Amino acid sequence: MPAHRLRLFATALSLFALLAAPSGAATEEEVRAILADRIERAKRSVGIVVGLVDADGTTVVGHGRRGLDDPLTPDGDTVFEIGSVSKVFTATLLADMAASGEVEIEAPAASYLPDSVDMPGEINDPITLYHLTTHTSGLPRMPDNFAPADPNNPYADYSVQQMYDFFSAHELSRAPGETVEYSNLAVGLLGHILAEASGLDYESLVKERITGPLEMNDTRVTLSTDMRTRLAAGHKFDLRPAANWDILTLAGAGGLRSTVNDMLRFVAANLGLTATELAPAMANAHKPRENMGPEGMQVGLGWLNTSQHGLTITWHNGQTGGYHSFVGFDKEHGKGVVVLSNAESSIDDIGFHLLDPRFELAPVEPIQTTSTVPDSPAGRALTRWIQVTRGSNREAARRHYEEAFHESFRSGVPLEAYMEVRDQIRGSLSSVEMTHFVARDDHDLSAYVESNGAWFAIHLQVRPEEPYEIVGLLLQPSDPPAEPDQEGQ
Repeated sequence: MPAHRLRLFATALSLFALLAAPSGAATEEEVRAILADRIERAKRSVGIVVGLVDADGTTVVGHGRRGLDDPLTPDGDTVFEIGSVSKVFTATLLADMAASGEVEIEAPAASYLPDSVDMPGEINDPITLYHLTTHTSGLPRMPDNFAPADPNNPYADYSVQQMYDFFSAHELSRAPGETVEYSNLAVGLLGHILAEASGLDYESLVKERITGPLEMNDTRVTLSTDMRTRLAAGHKFDLRPAANWDILTLAGAGGLRSTVNDMLRFVAANLGLTATELAPAMANAHKPRENMGPEGMQVGLGWLNTSQHGLTITWHNGQTGGYHSFVGFDKEHGKGVVVLSNAESSIDDIGFHLLDPRFELAPVEPIQTTSTVPDSPAGRALTRWIQVTRGSNREAARRHYEEAFHESFRSGVPLEAYMEVRDQIRGSLSSVEMTHFVARDDHDLSAYVESNGAWFAIHLQVRPEEPYEIVGLLLQPSDPPAEPDQEGQ
């Protein structure tokens, strides 16, 4: 695997099909049954906590364990990494600081950076703070000089100077505002800019403007001693232990840790169920501004909005190496939900379903580990991708890109960038044998490959309906995988 850690992404956020007409809020027993099924039957997490809030108050339900070696059931005070849910805190800061005149949403990002930083883009068409928060900057998902010393804690050593160096050397492949391309880098830069404008570090700024006023004492970048004692252990999607991530330079994109109780306070404030001076900024951040991904989805300042079944859900999710988070609310009906899990498998469907049962729970089955490629849509897509990528015919690779990848992927990863990565990894794929495959379902597959004593993983996702086009592709360093199940060999 090349040392620069290749990553290809397309934003593919699943929406869910119709069920029955909406009913009242789920009971604790119904929530617990969903969590038990996800943890005990499907084995997609070790512990999950759900929080519900409406005008009548809050309900918190936890199930499972805080860790494989920790028998305590996670609860509303258990600490989780919340990953990209941090982005809506950054967006709220932007809206609040713009309202007080400390920054301008439409101002060029370069105007808040040192003169030594040469931001990409034209002088008359610059990247603005608006572009950063709405994922329309034209910046990639991650910088190409992101080369972690420790793949298990990948963001820990990425410095501000490295970020500046990337911007000064980077050329945009599209103009700012042209299209939506989800970017951790862009929102990480925004968090850095807001911190610099305030004279505080990002964590202190969040505390001063949001978590302090809302009495969210367990939401921060750096774990306190007390928070560490309540931290749920993280796990990979196959429930192997995962290291915690320390996200510093790009903290505004994913560095926060929190609890369900704290996040319920945040959701209640966003819904207007509790009074806060942040209300105007929060409302401004919710407003849909740009079309994003599937039909009916738009991005506001940080927040995503999904319009379906005659209602609009405002939400964001997050994932780090061992955790998954979901925060969402229905403003019209005044209810919100928080779901935090100590494994990286998605729990988004649980959040949507608890907001309205017409969003169907995903059909989740236990993960299968095999020594051969599964005969599934994802398996066939992976087999074909490997064949084409190993081959020497670049024109065949271009045709495969056009025919096999969904437009959502192609809009996020242009052909030139894809071919560059393909050419770089071709040698690694040609010289290895693949004997470890992990299927989350028929449409989500990982292959683990050993090359020169080091392991890397190929994660591939296809659309859940025909044509089974590829919507997600990720290559990254990995720990050795679990041995294949005997029945799957």
